[in-house]
Amino acid sequence: MTPDPCRAPAEVDDIDTIFSVRRTSNKTKATSKRGSANLTRFEIDETTFAEIAELIAASRERALQSVNTVLIELYWRVGEIISRKIESAEWGDGTVDRLSLYVAKRQPGIRGFSRANLFRMRQFYETYRDDPIVSPLVRQLPWSHHLTILGQSKRREEREFYLRLAIQEKWSKRELERQVGTALFERVVLSRPRVSPVVRQTHPDALSIFKDAYNVEFLGLPQVHAEADLHSALLDKLKDFLIELGRDFCFVGSEYPLQVGGQDFALDLLLFHRGLNCLVAVELKVTRFQPEYLVQIVGNDNIQRTVFVDVAKPKGKKLHFVEPTLVQFRRLEDGLGYLKIAMFPGMVGVEVANEISSAIKKLNGIDRLIIDLRGNTGGGIGALRVMSLLTPDKIPVGFALDKRRVTANLDTEKQHFPRFSRVPVSKKALWPLALKFAPAMMTKKAIVPESEGLGTKPFHGNIVLLVNRHTASAAEMIVAFARENNLAAVVGEKTAGRLLSATSVKVGKGFRLALPTGAYYMWKGSVLEGTPIDPDELVEFDWREMRLGQDRQLDFAIESLRKMAHAATEAFL
Repeated sequence: MTPDPCRAPAEVDDIDTIFSVRRTSNKTKATSKRGSANLTRFEIDETTFAEIAELIAASRERALQSVNTVLIELYWRVGEIISRKIESAEWGDGTVDRLSLYVAKRQPGIRGFSRANLFRMRQFYETYRDDPIVSPLVRQLPWSHHLTILGQSKRREEREFYLRLAIQEKWSKRELERQVGTALFERVVLSRPRVSPVVRQTHPDALSIFKDAYNVEFLGLPQVHAEADLHSALLDKLKDFLIELGRDFCFVGSEYPLQVGGQDFALDLLLFHRGLNCLVAVELKVTRFQPEYLVQIVGNDNIQRTVFVDVAKPKGKKLHFVEPTLVQFRRLEDGLGYLKIAMFPGMVGVEVANEISSAIKKLNGIDRLIIDLRGNTGGGIGALRVMSLLTPDKIPVGFALDKRRVTANLDTEKQHFPRFSRVPVSKKALWPLALKFAPAMMTKKAIVPESEGLGTKPFHGNIVLLVNRHTASAAEMIVAFARENNLAAVVGEKTAGRLLSATSVKVGKGFRLALPTGAYYMWKGSVLEGTPIDPDELVEFDWREMRLGQDRQLDFAIESLRKMAHAATEAFL
């Protein structure tokens, strides 16, 4: 049987043929005289048999790896030849078609050299040829894994992330597809894990072991369920749960008894991590995380640690995820505040707007501010509160408009659009608000958000917005508003260019094609939909640095504000 070059080595049939074991029937009769002796001899034979079986398994594994290495090297060389020929204009697409037919004719029955797969080999080679760090890794994974990574990872850091983890965790093709499909890169790298300072000091590697969110959609739980249901489901799917947690996690027990200070407790789940050499207690909750859920545990070196893995109530029927903290803030240094907003939930966004105002109040006395919108997927009009922090004045932001309603007199017509200029402080004001804007909403008339005019702030003129490719929707409106009115510097990477909801259709293989039905017009005329916003200062993201606790984009923003403050001082003097 000819092996299929396109299949993962674990699927190659010839290996199983080589290492197959013929079983023969051998009926024996034991006698009472030899019973004891035969038992001893049988135990000795079993030990030897097990040793031979382990040798066979190890040899089979090496053979599989050898087959994989040969196949990957073949695809690499074929891709190199095709790339070189096309780049030198010696070949066109038609030549690759002829090559596919030629191989099929010369090697009847061989698969994996279709036109599409030949171009994948070219893509494989061109993707990794100039990357000395990643290229040595590619020979350690099957071809099917590479197809998944190449097809769904658009940037170098993301590809390297999945390559390394697939090798380290020994993921199957199915598990790799699950992890890529549930955005593990974004969950692990873009959302830094919440690890206590004690753990950071004793085990710096903990930052690369724990994730901020764990995907447990494989449990198949209904949207509404109890903690007992979650507990039972995790035990039923314990293998899948340990795979999701990552390498070196071992199961110790469920409802594990623990006595602290003379009181008896039962830990929902108790795990052991071989790399950290300590126990990890898992407290299961189906509500939003609260500080009192932290569990204090003691490692075998008698050092007290705080570690938690929280699995939150699902927010949808299919995808289970931990809801991020909406607003985080802290002082980075004297006079410099940091404000991070994860998203703007709700159409009006009363809660998130109040949280933002509360954070700014608690940062009292700052004269410089960094607003972190990285990973912010947008949401509702709660984003207006952030825009209002950028300026003391009332400035119109823009409006969404169906393409069919765009006219040549748009500049004149927009002056008469109703304006939304204040996020209410409580939900009690939503009904009057709904009545006020109901006519415009029913007639699909554009509504113009307008900054709230909150007055002068000490940090005005000294604001930096942090953005990346996941900054989208309402978060992009903030960036565009700041850019259009020269209110803040923008640092990071190009934004998503995805603002409005769209009509979408299924196109197969789990993908949907989104077709925008309208556009968002900024007040001064720029159109946002489908137009990513370039930062003022491009600072590339490095996931390896982030996992080590180093944030070069934030560091750049801090240094920029320091220089601005120094320049202002020099000008004053």
